[in-house]
Amino acid sequence: MDFEPLNTRRLRLTVKNAEGVEAPTVDAMTWGILHVALQEIADKVAFYLLSEEGLLEPRYRRPANLPPKYQIPHQRFVQVSVCDLGKGSLWELLALSVASALADPHVVAVLDNLAANIVWGIGKSAVRGVRLRWPQIRPRLETHPRHRRDNDPFEIGPNLREVLLAAAANPALASLEISEEYEGKERASVEIELKFYRR
Repeated sequence: MDFEPLNTRRLRLTVKNAEGVEAPTVDAMTWGILHVALQEIADKVAFYLLSEEGLLEPRYRRPANLPPKYQIPHQRFVQVSVCDLGKGSLWELLALSVASALADPHVVAVLDNLAANIVWGIGKSAVRGVRLRWPQIRPRLETHPRHRRDNDPFEIGPNLREVLLAAAANPALASLEISEEYEGKERASVEIELKFYRR
């Protein structure tokens, strides 16, 4: 399946240690689960945004919560791709693309704020340890009454819990930060503390 990039908005992913600085390492299993979960979260958010605007045909179904070790992925609406990696500490920029079959101007306009809605959805997921910081613009989604639910409007809690349980196995890792970047500037971020998930 082909994908076309969505403007210049990016997701920045940073892992931090207990001192609040970028941690140098994280195990490969945690990093892999995190990326799979972010792809599923992006698909769920895109599905709800496009469904709200009536831009999806009835044959499209809401992405399901799939187990971590699945072979055939669900049909993707958007693609999350690594476009930059940090050196010396662990952070990366993730680019968002829309499936070419869906990439008409109306769909692209609705998904223009997808990165911000992903950050907002994680912040509203009701998962313990999540702190949302929204310094400037509210996401488009908050104007849609259909999604005015206090707890987990996109039903992404199961995806986040898989990530958190895997990340909590890394003793040096204290938190995960996901932020929206536009033209190199941070606009919104969510930080997920791992202390609640340590055993």
